[in-house]
Amino acid sequence: RMLRDGSLDLILLFAEPQSPTGQDLGLVDLAWIGAPGWGPPPGQPLPLALLDAPCLFRKAGLATLDAAGQAWRLVFGSPSLGGLSPSIRAGLAITVRVARFCPPDLAPLPEGILPPLPRVSLRLAFAEAAPPPAVEKLGESLRQAVAEFLSARL
Repeated sequence: RMLRDGSLDLILLFAEPQSPTGQDLGLVDLAWIGAPGWGPPPGQPLPLALLDAPCLFRKAGLATLDAAGQAWRLVFGSPSLGGLSPSIRAGLAITVRVARFCPPDLAPLPEGILPPLPRVSLRLAFAEAAPPPAVEKLGESLRQAVAEFLSARL
């Protein structure tokens, strides 16, 4: 919305890979993130802490669980990551985030515990089809930084 109304000149966003919005800069892996050592509670729905809708990560996580027939319950919802963090750190719930952006005090869950999540596209979108030179230069700097980030081994 802020891009369309001219409040922002450009944005970096996550989108589904087939999205027509902006330029695709590369695909990133999503991961189930929880407190170190977290395991699913036996015989209970999976406890989730998710950003409020609309959220691509929320949508991907819930669709993945539903497709796998995995029961889940929303333990905590918030409009911000800061609002979700305490419940995740306390081991009360898990969330969906970009694997490479996992905070150091949390951990991606080991593969095989839950169904794998899809990849998402990191995209760059401009407010104008022909942005001013300064905005185009910033966009090019962002393209370079993202390319370096995505090619780096972490």
